[in-house]
Amino acid sequence: MALLSIVIKDKRGNKKTYVKDYVSGFQVKRILEFGAQMESGEYNDIQALDEAVKLLVTLFKNPEVTYDSVLEGLCYDPEKGFVNTIMEEILTPLNGRDAAKKRLMSQGY
Repeated sequence: MALLSIVIKDKRGNKKTYVKDYVSGFQVKRILEFGAQMESGEYNDIQALDEAVKLLVTLFKNPEVTYDSVLEGLCYDPEKGFVNTIMEEILTPLNGRDAAKKRLMSQGY
């Protein structure tokens, strides 16, 4: 079972799904640190987006999942927002998809 999955559209418009079935203890620690920084209000919107993309790229460790490919190819959902889309993927391994959505909503994202 994949813990993380992300769909990125390439420059030709083709969608590709990337999956990760293992999240290390170090990666969980980084996810928790990022969550704490988000909760403390340490980031403005631009910084939050930047750090969320960097974290997602770090988690996947895939040469095709880069900072630029995520920003260019991740579909923006106006109901969720870009950062929420990324945060759902990051929080799911820790809490499950429903809990991740609930946590984001409680934080006002």
